[in-house]
Amino acid sequence: MAKLCAEVTATYKNSAMRTVLQDFLASLDKWGKIALERYIRINYDEKRVLIWPSQRRGIERLVQGNSFALCTPTGSGKTTVAKLAIIQSLFNQANPNFDEKIAPLAIYLVSSRALAVEVEIKFNRVFRRIHKPNVQVTGLYGGTDWGPTDAWLTTEEPTVLICTYEKAEALIRFLGVPFLYRVSLIIVDEAHSVQFNGQSDQLQQSESRSLRLESLINRLLTHLERKSRVIALSAVAAGAEDTIAQWITGHPEVQVTQIHYRSTRQLVGRLECLPHREFQIYYDLLDNASLQFEDSDHKGSPFVPKPFPACPPAPNLEEDGIEKQLRPYLFWAAMHLAAPDDQGQQRAVLISVTQGIWGYAKDLLQLIEETWNNIEEPTLFKELSNKENIEKPTFFKEPTDKNKLNLWRKCLQACKDYYSERSREYRLLQKGIVVHHGKMPGLMARLLIEVIQERIVHLVLATSTLSEGVNLPFETVLIPTLRRGQKNISVQEFNNLIGRTGRPGFGTEGRGLVLLHPQSSEWNINNSRDLYFKFIKELKERKAITDDTNAKSPLAELLILIKEKWQELTKSTDENEFMMWLETTAPLTLEEQEISPAVESLDTLDSILLSNLVEIEQISNSILTSDELEDALRRVWQKSYAYYATQQEIKWENIFIRRGKSLNTNIYPNFTERKRLYHTNLPPRAGKQLLNKYQDIVNLLKQGEEYALYDDDKKFEYISTVVNSIKELPKFNFSKEEIGKSSWKQILRWWLNPSKSKWPSETKVSDWHQYISQNLIYRFNWGLGSVIALAMDDAHKDIIIPLSFSLDDWPQTGLPWIVFWLKELITWGTLEPVAAYLLAKGIKFTRADAQTAAQEYYKQVQAQPPNEQLDARTIRNWTIDFYKDKKIANDFKKLSKDIKVELLRDFSKTTKQFFRVIPIEKDNKVCWLDPGGFPLAICDKTNGWDSNYLNIFDFKLDPIKKLVLTESYI
Repeated sequence: MAKLCAEVTATYKNSAMRTVLQDFLASLDKWGKIALERYIRINYDEKRVLIWPSQRRGIERLVQGNSFALCTPTGSGKTTVAKLAIIQSLFNQANPNFDEKIAPLAIYLVSSRALAVEVEIKFNRVFRRIHKPNVQVTGLYGGTDWGPTDAWLTTEEPTVLICTYEKAEALIRFLGVPFLYRVSLIIVDEAHSVQFNGQSDQLQQSESRSLRLESLINRLLTHLERKSRVIALSAVAAGAEDTIAQWITGHPEVQVTQIHYRSTRQLVGRLECLPHREFQIYYDLLDNASLQFEDSDHKGSPFVPKPFPACPPAPNLEEDGIEKQLRPYLFWAAMHLAAPDDQGQQRAVLISVTQGIWGYAKDLLQLIEETWNNIEEPTLFKELSNKENIEKPTFFKEPTDKNKLNLWRKCLQACKDYYSERSREYRLLQKGIVVHHGKMPGLMARLLIEVIQERIVHLVLATSTLSEGVNLPFETVLIPTLRRGQKNISVQEFNNLIGRTGRPGFGTEGRGLVLLHPQSSEWNINNSRDLYFKFIKELKERKAITDDTNAKSPLAELLILIKEKWQELTKSTDENEFMMWLETTAPLTLEEQEISPAVESLDTLDSILLSNLVEIEQISNSILTSDELEDALRRVWQKSYAYYATQQEIKWENIFIRRGKSLNTNIYPNFTERKRLYHTNLPPRAGKQLLNKYQDIVNLLKQGEEYALYDDDKKFEYISTVVNSIKELPKFNFSKEEIGKSSWKQILRWWLNPSKSKWPSETKVSDWHQYISQNLIYRFNWGLGSVIALAMDDAHKDIIIPLSFSLDDWPQTGLPWIVFWLKELITWGTLEPVAAYLLAKGIKFTRADAQTAAQEYYKQVQAQPPNEQLDARTIRNWTIDFYKDKKIANDFKKLSKDIKVELLRDFSKTTKQFFRVIPIEKDNKVCWLDPGGFPLAICDKTNGWDSNYLNIFDFKLDPIKKLVLTESYI
């Protein structure tokens, strides 16, 4: 036993974070060492002190100091590697690439807003308490626009920027080359998103996210060269791991840093929904290894008979289609899985739906509030034997912890504000069920993720936006269907869904369960079952992880598409004719009826090339000669994913370079025109349409000079006029003009001024939110951002290399301050700029509270001219001054730093100045013990003593002064 204990202790010591990070520590400066110490303590507080094999591999690569790609399973600790990389980049002991006066910037690129929110919350916990120097953690997500929260990036403080691919693209265009000079690290999460998804129409229409990601990383790699490190993180790379690694590092021979270690066991199985509303769970895989006793018989898997009581009847759903019939089973199982076990422990459950989340929410609410409301009545079960004592499982209780209760109430208030008390979202949230989807208001999404992370709620109904890359503590994921619309999901998506299960620190295993209906002659039922076992077979054979799919670059596929569409258009295969067409075709000179798929695809390529050309000219601060241009384009190509995915095929490089050169010499020979088109953040044809209308839009925007004095009706009229002007452009046209009988103006008025507007019915509120998200927060804000970018460019006319744009430069645009705030008003749903800022900063959590607080600001600035009242610098400074004392307030900080004590031992012969002590309460006294349990001192309890002090403070005894000194643990 002693030997076993010694071995276990040695293993834990060798795997401890402090032990593994010794070499890493040497690379940090003084403040970096403080930051790392705080990070280790936070992990200790959260019971995460061991470094796993997958993390160790990543840390080894960090110590080497080079760019790399890390591909490990979900839940293997990639985010820890990312956090350490950020600490290293912000506080590097010796970084010759950066001027001491330039505060470094680390960019964390994510694929979705949900993931951006989750990462921001996690990183804030680490960096918010590092005060010297202060580290800014900024989450900017959604859209291709630029706004107030983006402007703070010009601050001279170390910054961690978490943003979606589109937002990073916008920041480079709008903040210019000086912004890039600060970048010390780029982390690309979900790097496999660069793989082409097969949607050629998205390439043609310049709507491909994978193409946007490739173009973004390509330009960053080109412009930053080796001055910044790039780290790619991926759980599933579909056989493209090595190609991604070669692209990120710039070395054709490099292989990905890959390990298949998972920190928790992962079970994959099926929840069989049997006749008489009973259940049986079968487990088919454990960590992708088969659990079947006989491979030829699916019934040979281990199973759990009757894991929970039979499901109560649901007559309203029993006559519907197969998927609807399974919903009572689904929700009943979820409630039982989320309920406390025999030891009182609760485990979080995610119901991951691929489509129609509002239908699921409606059925779940109806079951809880109506069908199963009186579930305890035996008459409900008269047709079932021995079911008289069935009760609804208790899976939610309001938290008792003060901080958690405060967070819970904020979440409810925000939900009530954005959805109303009548909505399904609010009514389900009251019952401890989170409904999460990608079109939620940003504040709601952030709060919902926090209540999940804090384990306040244990039952979540969500779309795949919460499953793609987001690391939340779910022990069970229930998958009701393997279809999306009329198509099956892929094995990679299935692998990603079940990969969300199991989180270290919360449990030792996770499980993904697919709901299956009993076998029958119906095609839908058998197809689902066959598809499930097909996935099981492929996972067992590791096809979902080591798929033999070739690396597919969206840029390379775009070049292939252009050539194919040209051949369809001309009926020719002559290479010389194609090259001549490539070098002479000018999409802006063609009439609309002349725009073929080939030309539209070429226009998409032009937008990528123009971005590179303009940025190259900005960095070189000159117009390039023909030879210089060719060399520059060749460097760009050789930094592209396409270069590695096509195995350096020269023909695609030639197409890329020849079209790029022709843009400068033939198609867009004027530098100013190129720069203007670049700043629109649109393909050239759409960009030209915006430029034609630009001055009219600017004239409208200038009419808001006295916005601060307007009443609500006039404020709305100003905003709706601007919205209407931008939406007339084809690229920013709304998907539809109305929902039902409600026009876009009625929906916009409700969004911006809900207290004075007619609310949609409970069945329509989510549709209205989706409409707002798609058409206003995305399309309108994109258009507005493009207009602002052009105005910023106007402020620096005829300058090749733009100056770093800051808040002080805003008046040079000639636009009133309200234009600066329009994006925030649309994003947060208010007519009041100060209220929008308070919501964005997380100071207020409902629009009504934020608008009330804003009145305090206007009392102080009422003597200023109307436009100056909305000066973002004034609002920011007022917010800092007005709320700083409120943020500092903390009950636990009432503890005196020095506590007088009475010594219990003789310290006269010791040379040690301080002794680490631990407080133990006894009646009205506090006894101070050393870590060995020996009492060293005693004192009376101080006023307001709290037992939780032990968890948040460190204590040291100074025997000479007879004082116990306190300092915050974290």
